[in-house]
Amino acid sequence: MDANCISWTRKPRRGRSSCRIVISDDEVASSEANTSTRFSKGSPPSGFPKTNLENSLVALEADRLEHKRYVSLVQSLGNDQPGYSPSALSILHNEKIAPNEPPVVTWKFLDDSWTPNPPKPKEAETEAVEKELLPATSNSSVTITISDPSVEILSPERSDEHKPGLNSILAKRISQCPYCKDDFINKIKSKSERLRRRIEYFEDVALQKAKDAQAARMVYEESLFRGNLLYSKTRETYVPRSELPQLTAEQDSLFRKLISGPDSEVLVTKFHLDIKRSDIHTLLGSNWLNDEVINFYMNLIAERSQQRMTLLPKVYAMSTFFLPRLLDKGYDGMSRWTRNVDLFSKDIILVPVHVNKVHWGMAIVHMRDRSIRYYDSLGHCNDLVLVALVEYMQKESLDKRRRCFHHSGFLIENVPVSRIPQQTNGSDCGVFSCMYAEYIARDKPITFSQKNMNYFRQKMVLEICAGQLWS
Repeated sequence: MDANCISWTRKPRRGRSSCRIVISDDEVASSEANTSTRFSKGSPPSGFPKTNLENSLVALEADRLEHKRYVSLVQSLGNDQPGYSPSALSILHNEKIAPNEPPVVTWKFLDDSWTPNPPKPKEAETEAVEKELLPATSNSSVTITISDPSVEILSPERSDEHKPGLNSILAKRISQCPYCKDDFINKIKSKSERLRRRIEYFEDVALQKAKDAQAARMVYEESLFRGNLLYSKTRETYVPRSELPQLTAEQDSLFRKLISGPDSEVLVTKFHLDIKRSDIHTLLGSNWLNDEVINFYMNLIAERSQQRMTLLPKVYAMSTFFLPRLLDKGYDGMSRWTRNVDLFSKDIILVPVHVNKVHWGMAIVHMRDRSIRYYDSLGHCNDLVLVALVEYMQKESLDKRRRCFHHSGFLIENVPVSRIPQQTNGSDCGVFSCMYAEYIARDKPITFSQKNMNYFRQKMVLEICAGQLWS
């Protein structure tokens, strides 16, 4: 190689081969002579020499500027970060930067500059628009709002008018919020009123259905009572033999005080039972007694026998839920019901019977008198209950005493209406059943009748709230 030549090797790019450029001293001298000439602004003179070195530098610069413009465009449009801002018309015309298009290179020779590639008319128009929108003395930027399919270009003076601020966003949300509207309270009141009327309507419907059901049950019991009354008129020989004492003024005042007040108030707690005023109200007028009242009263009878063990028979009272479970589950489901009680050591076992959940009766097992009897104030027979109690006593004896229960000597009967008082309405069956148990548990003859039911209702209220029987 000639010693007066300059050798330059270009660093190879990925996927390309290396290039070696050799420039002679004559070409360098000719280039220096040309560059020393002062050119005016405009197009370059014809025949301007371009060497291989210059062409390589131009290619490198084009790649670098292309990459820089691409990164700046992505940052400005995607991440909203400061960087290269594309021209408005380039976005408007949806122009893309051609990857192989060389950038516009400005050659500076002394104080003058000229562009080898003059801008196209469209690019000149773009530059004019950019100069108009972005003055050199202003630091303002152009806000470009792009929406599909149209593009809106806003000037710096108009950008603040169209760009929503925090206050405007909050104001819009508040205006659209239903809770902040002027008629919100009125709408809530009207909705609450409609809901209240709907609830009242359903309450009235439920109350009417309850009244209709109660009336139907009363008609059913009245029909049973009339049939039983016609049958027993020729056979009834029972006559009450004594009168009951009247309530004192103090007892009557206490009774009125107990029945007045909120229904949910607990008046007495005993035997693991809470008696509320609503339970006491079942003893008023012609209401039907509920399970809580009858279970509490049966426990009072059993407690009295323990307190007066030398004077009264030993009494054990079953719950109102005993017999339904026995009929449903059998003895296997009831074996642990009396695990701590020896029934065969008792004289009397009281078993309340709720017939079809509309009528109360009383079954009593007399261990001392060797009898199992069913007492009903309407004169109905209940052989199913008697048979279930006999089988229960047999299995209980085998389980607890390991011996058979011989019931051959027991009298098993439905007590006839000629020996016990009968009700003359459809609501006092629960009171009759409790009084059957109370009289028999203290070995007293049954001497009451229908006319004593109001007295017994008041007496039971006072006894339950006091937690103790009077006699």
